[in-house]
Amino acid sequence: MSRWERLFADLETQWHAAARREDLEELPEILRADWARNTLADRLRAHAGSTAMLQLQAAGHSWTGTITRMGEDWLAVEAAETGRGVLLRLAALECVRGLRVRAVPPEPGVLGRLSLGHALRAVAAQETRAGLCLSGGTRMPVRLAGIGRDHLDTEPDDGPGQVMTVPYTALVAVDSTLAAVR
Repeated sequence: MSRWERLFADLETQWHAAARREDLEELPEILRADWARNTLADRLRAHAGSTAMLQLQAAGHSWTGTITRMGEDWLAVEAAETGRGVLLRLAALECVRGLRVRAVPPEPGVLGRLSLGHALRAVAAQETRAGLCLSGGTRMPVRLAGIGRDHLDTEPDDGPGQVMTVPYTALVAVDSTLAAVR
């Protein structure tokens, strides 16, 4: 190898080393920027099928279970204790324990775009009795009477009675487990 070839080979090695150092210096910033794009829904979606402890705002409501489905503004959990379903309003989550550092973007199909109203209508079509958990801490068994765009109507579980309207903003969860307990 000639003197010039050694010189240019050395120069190329130095350039690659400098470029690698620069890449390594930028890597933490790239990772932070990538992580900043993740939403809580993206992280929850990545854990469908795994067990996570969900703590909801409102008087300490909590469930341990498997995340089975995610929609636009809701998630469905199969309760570990009972195997019954719980539909949670995503905005009501206070904290989530047990999530690992992973994220998955929304599904391109229809399911990822279904709103809380869509999910509640599906629940009401399958089972009219449910337990409501409200943001003020109230838990009550009810019959689902109607599902609107931003609210739901319920009747007392023990028979006909006065309709109670609940805005979605006050709803923490619809719990089929609570409906099963009288």
